[in-house]
Amino acid sequence: MMRLSILSSLCLGTFLSSTALAAQFEVPSLPTAATVFSDLARVTRKASIDLPAGTHQLRLTGLPLSTRLETLQVDLPGAKLLSATINTDEQTLLQEKSAALIAAEAEIQTIENQIAQVKAQAATARAEAVGAEATLQFLQQLGANDGLGGASAAQLQDIAAMIATQAQTATRTVVAAQETGREIEQQLPPLRAALKQAKTRRDLVNREDRERMFLTVAVEVTEPGVQDVTLNYYTDEVVFWAPYYELHLSTGEAAQLEIKRGVQVLQDTGEDWHDVAITLSTASPTDQSAPSILPPQLRRIEEPRPAPIYKNSARADLQVLAEPLLEPSVIAESAPDWTPDRSGAVLQYELGHQASIATGEAFILDMDVLSTVVTQRAEAVPLYDDKAYRVVAFENTFDERLLGASEVPYFVDGDLVAIREFAALAAGETTEIGFGPIHGLTIARDVLRKNEGDRGVISRSNLEEQDVEITVENLTSEIWPMRLLDRVPYTEQEDLEISWTAEPRPDQENVDNRRGILAWEFDLTPKGQQQISLKIRLQWPEGMELR
Repeated sequence: MMRLSILSSLCLGTFLSSTALAAQFEVPSLPTAATVFSDLARVTRKASIDLPAGTHQLRLTGLPLSTRLETLQVDLPGAKLLSATINTDEQTLLQEKSAALIAAEAEIQTIENQIAQVKAQAATARAEAVGAEATLQFLQQLGANDGLGGASAAQLQDIAAMIATQAQTATRTVVAAQETGREIEQQLPPLRAALKQAKTRRDLVNREDRERMFLTVAVEVTEPGVQDVTLNYYTDEVVFWAPYYELHLSTGEAAQLEIKRGVQVLQDTGEDWHDVAITLSTASPTDQSAPSILPPQLRRIEEPRPAPIYKNSARADLQVLAEPLLEPSVIAESAPDWTPDRSGAVLQYELGHQASIATGEAFILDMDVLSTVVTQRAEAVPLYDDKAYRVVAFENTFDERLLGASEVPYFVDGDLVAIREFAALAAGETTEIGFGPIHGLTIARDVLRKNEGDRGVISRSNLEEQDVEITVENLTSEIWPMRLLDRVPYTEQEDLEISWTAEPRPDQENVDNRRGILAWEFDLTPKGQQQISLKIRLQWPEGMELR
C-alpha cells in the first residue's frame, strides 16, 4: 500500500506539469468512519475510481474546512503516489451542494409548484363567477331600460320572465363558482404547512458548509482497473462524546438498581456524516502526554522574623494557617461504558452499526440497561441536616468500568429525586450513592448548658465544655437501617486536652480515616425514636487561645 502524507509531499517541491499528465479525474469522497475523542475526531473518507494505466492527476474533492491539513494522509494501494497539493484559496474552493441539500431544495420547489397550481385552479373556477356577475349586471340594466316604455304588457311580461330566469341561472353560477374556488383553496393550508416543514429541513441540511477544499495528487498506475482511495485526517472543530445515565432504584424486600446507559456524540465539522461507522475512544490526544518536569527544591535557614502586625484584626487571623480544608483531587481514568476493545494502547468502543450525525447536532444512542442488587440505608449528619438521606451501596459486577457523567437523573420507584453527577466506577469497585432525602426521618441536634439545660456553651478562659443531644425520629411506616455521623474535635498538641464521652458509644471512630468523625449504626422502627448524648471537654493552659 502506498501512503502519502500531505506535508511530506508538499515538502518535496517536485510536481508534474499538467502537460505531462495523461488525464485529470474528479474523485468525490464521503466520510465512512470516524473515531471520536474527547475533543476531536479522526475521519476516514473513501472513494473508488476506474483508472487506465499511466500517469494521472486526481482531484479529491469534498474535504471540509475543518480538516487538519498536517494530519491528512492518502492511501492508494494500486498506484504510486508522486506528489500532492491542496487548494485552500477561497476563490477556488469548490461550492458543492450535498445530495441532501439538492433533495431538500427539490422538495421545496415541488410544493411551491403545487401551491401555484392550486391557486390557478381556484382562479379558473372563480372566473366563471365573474362572467355570471357580468350577466347579472346586464340583466339589471336591461330591466331599467327606457326603451321598454312602448312595449305591450305581454311583451313586458315575457321580458321580465326572461330576466328572472337568466338572473337566477347567473346567481346559481356565481354561488357554485365561488364554492368551487373555496373547495380548491382548502388544499392550500396543508401545502403551506408542508412547505414550511420542507424549508425547515432545508435549513437544517444547509448548515453543512458548502465551501470545501480539494486535494490534487499525481499518481502513476501500472495496472488499469478500479482503484480504492482512502483519506484519513483529524478535525479541528467541535467534536466530542460523553456517556449519559439514568439511575432507577426499585425499593422493596430486594432493592434493585437499574443503570440505563447511552452516549451522546456531537460533531460540528461543517459536514454531515451519513451512515458512518462510529468508534468512541477514551484517549485524550490534546491532553498532557508526558510526565511533569520536577524542579529541584532549594531550602535555606535564616533568623526568625517577627510576625507582621495587621491593623485590621480580621487580617490577623490570617497569620495562623489552618490545615488544608480539601484533600488533593483525584482524577479518575476514563473507561468505556459498554463492551470495550482493549487490544490497543487505549480503550475504544464501536457502536456496532452505522450512524448518521448532522453537523451541529447531537446524536444520542441508548445502549443497554445494567441491573444489580443493592443495599440501602438512611444516613444523617445532624450538624448540618435536619433530615436523613437514602444511601445505596452496590458493587460494579459488570466486568467493565463505568465512566463518570454529569447531570444524571436519579429515580426512586419511578419518581425523580435528584439530578447530580455519577463518579467513574472501576470493575469490582464498591460505591455508595445518595438517592435524595427521606422526609419522614427527622433529625434534631441541640447543644445544652449543663447547669441550666438551656442551649449554649459553658466556657472560661481556658476551658470549654459542651453537652450535645441528638434525636432521630422515624415518622415513616417502615424500618430504616440508620447511620448517624457526628464529630468531636481532635488535636496534635499535648497542651490542648480533649476528652469526650457518648451514650450510646459510637460504633465507629475516625470514620474513613477522618480524625474525630464518629458513626452510630442502628435500626429505627416505625414511629420509633433514638437519642444520642455527647459530652465534649477541652482544656488548655492559661494565656493561650483556642482556635
